Amino acid sequence: MENVLLCTFVIGIGAVFEKLHCDIWKRNIELENLNNQDPLTHLYNRSYAEKYYENMLNENRLYAVLYYDLDNFKKVNDTFGHDCGDEVLLMVSDSIDEVFGEAGIVARLGGDEFLAIIEVLNIQSLIEKVH
Repeated sequence: MENVLLCTFVIGIGAVFEKLHCDIWKRNIELENLNNQDPLTHLYNRSYAEKYYENMLNENRLYAVLYYDLDNFKKVNDTFGHDCGDEVLLMVSDSIDEVFGEAGIVARLGGDEFLAIIEVLNIQSLIEKVH
């Protein structure tokens, strides 16, 4: 009877450790996402974009860096409030990500500034996407 109880105890402890390991692994992924992600738009943040850019410089490929700054965005916040301003930022971020997200990364640098870093495979295709 002691062997059965001991075996059950060991199996129980193993399951607990496995669950703890899985929970820790999930938390690490969540923390990494928080470190690399803008909390409002869920795009990459400035820190991640800087690391990506540095890595990109070491590669032997052609990249385009597109910088977006919304003109007169302060007026939107001042006139309609920050909730409306956040909605505008979300719409802009979704649009930029939809066009360029698959070809590279899109990041919110802060405020109303965005950056797309994309690999250029075809110049004509890039020009069409920018338009």
